[in-house]
Amino acid sequence: MTALRTASAALMLALVAPQAAEAYAPRTSFVRAPHAAEVVPLQPKMTSIYKLKGALLADAKLSKARRPNLLGRTLNKWANKKTLVGKFVRRLTHRPKVVSAEQAAKMIKAGDKVWMPIGHQISGAVVDALAARAKDPKGGFTSKNPVEVVALSNVAGRKLFDRGGKIQPKALFVGSNNRDAIAGGRGSFVPVFLSRIPKLLKEGTIKIDRAVIQVSPPDRLGYVTLGASAAATIAALGKAKTIIAEVNPNVPRTNGATKFHISKLDAIVKSNTPQVTLPEPTIGETEKAIAKHIVKLIPKNPTLQFGIGGIPDAVAGQLAASGRKDLRVHSEMISDGVMKLAQAGAVKGKVKYSFAMGSQKMLNWLNNNRKAKAYTTDYINDPARVSKIKNMISVNSALRVDLSGQVNAQYVKDSWYSGVGGQVDFFRGAMGSKGGKAILALPSTTKLKNGKVISRIVPRLGEGDVVTTSMHDVQFVVTEHGVAKLDGKSAVERARALIKVAAPQFRQELTRKLDAQLNARKTAEQARYDAFKAARAKR
Repeated sequence: MTALRTASAALMLALVAPQAAEAYAPRTSFVRAPHAAEVVPLQPKMTSIYKLKGALLADAKLSKARRPNLLGRTLNKWANKKTLVGKFVRRLTHRPKVVSAEQAAKMIKAGDKVWMPIGHQISGAVVDALAARAKDPKGGFTSKNPVEVVALSNVAGRKLFDRGGKIQPKALFVGSNNRDAIAGGRGSFVPVFLSRIPKLLKEGTIKIDRAVIQVSPPDRLGYVTLGASAAATIAALGKAKTIIAEVNPNVPRTNGATKFHISKLDAIVKSNTPQVTLPEPTIGETEKAIAKHIVKLIPKNPTLQFGIGGIPDAVAGQLAASGRKDLRVHSEMISDGVMKLAQAGAVKGKVKYSFAMGSQKMLNWLNNNRKAKAYTTDYINDPARVSKIKNMISVNSALRVDLSGQVNAQYVKDSWYSGVGGQVDFFRGAMGSKGGKAILALPSTTKLKNGKVISRIVPRLGEGDVVTTSMHDVQFVVTEHGVAKLDGKSAVERARALIKVAAPQFRQELTRKLDAQLNARKTAEQARYDAFKAARAKR
């Protein structure tokens, strides 16, 4: 009861006594950050908390001998409780430590499972310090008990995982930064739909010890944002024992599920480094031809989902050039193409996304943009939710597709190349949507390192493939040569339709192999039937 009365007194005093509440209120001098975002200094000058302690103790008429520890112990006790009062007290009393990147790296222990966000919000300063610590023989990391980086793909360099296995990726998505380490046995890949990751984190199925993130500076109320990446980070922060943040004014201040109070942080690293960005993708004649076919499939008043690359940007460019003003966006990922659509006035309502990756122009566009709102992947990617959106158009890509319609979007030469991402989530949602369409878009050929050109439409996925998306989850396959509609077609009809959109130089061979498969199947069926008849005749 004493603790409750003391905490209640702190709350009431903050509400009714402005002169005492000022003990907690930061005295700020606003500065202009890049992208014109108003922020406060990382460590605003604050009147000592002991002034408020003194006011409370005086009101309670407590003896001088009891002053030093009573209120401090009470506030700390309440601040550590996961209740509304505890959250309130923590916001009033807790201030994260300001540390160097090297000190932050020392807060991570051997064997820790460390969350790092997808996209631009990786902490470059702490990653560099971790890599340097792993390189140091006396750094305390070993390959027998490695630090595991639990993450989706991000823009961090490969050097973090190029340290003899002392720091290893436990990847929820495979990208250029972790692909080689996984292929070399210095890391692992967790196959998972993006829609399920927040739930697995909250349940503790995917374990997290520490989180290393990058955030925008706090606003006048103490709120920071995760910049261009919501995804599953909020769920990970809820499970992490220690949260380290690089606070950088170059991080765009965004809206939605990227926002949280600075009191959640345990340590901050000051930074002013530019964001690592991606170059705009090249749009060639193949991408333009594919986009032209896709645009014809998009009905009036659609809601769009597509990712990054030449094909999505080509689709966005053609839609913007067409003068359309009836588009909505509900997409796991957005990039420069969506920005250009919005700037052209083609998008109605808010752009709903989970994370963004692209150029500096895109990051500038996101900063303080009330027309773009971030959501976690269990919301954005939820197939049940997506299916309720009318005219949901999902456009995704692949590495290979076979004549049955099975899709490999993640495996090459017996190595993981990518992850499932949101492809299956959105395809299933789009297929359940009234007027929705699930569109698989890919060039009909690819060129190997030796210069040989091969077809990306193949007779059958083989031992060197995995099935990312089943034959039942694809409605349309689009190449530069046209559109294959698979919905409602028999297995043979689907195969014939896919051959028509393959590269012309491979169609004859694909047809020959299809006919050989059909003939072999007929021969096998006939042999079984003949054997059955012979067995009956002997009875």
